[in-house]
Amino acid sequence: MWKDQLGSDNGDFYQGASGLWEGHGSCSKYQRRLSNFTVIFGNYLFDISPESYLMNCTDLPSSICSIPNNCAFGIDAMEANLGAWEDSIFLLGNIFLKNFYTAY
Repeated sequence: MWKDQLGSDNGDFYQGASGLWEGHGSCSKYQRRLSNFTVIFGNYLFDISPESYLMNCTDLPSSICSIPNNCAFGIDAMEANLGAWEDSIFLLGNIFLKNFYTAY
């Protein structure tokens, strides 16, 4: 899990009021210690770097983060029971789309 990569600093992250995980302080504090988040679609691998999936709360609406100077983890898993789906489903949204050419 991504929090394990942070070692003793993983206690810095907590689930904020919006549901996103937040860490105390700037994202630069965490970026160098986290690895890429890899998403697999079919036979294609897509790497999302920590610089892309960590968001400084100063760049987000005030309702998203508990403290403006925090760092938010921009990928979230759905906890809902989805019947036949056994694996976790992740909400990627703009965190994914902004890094790759996307055609609809």
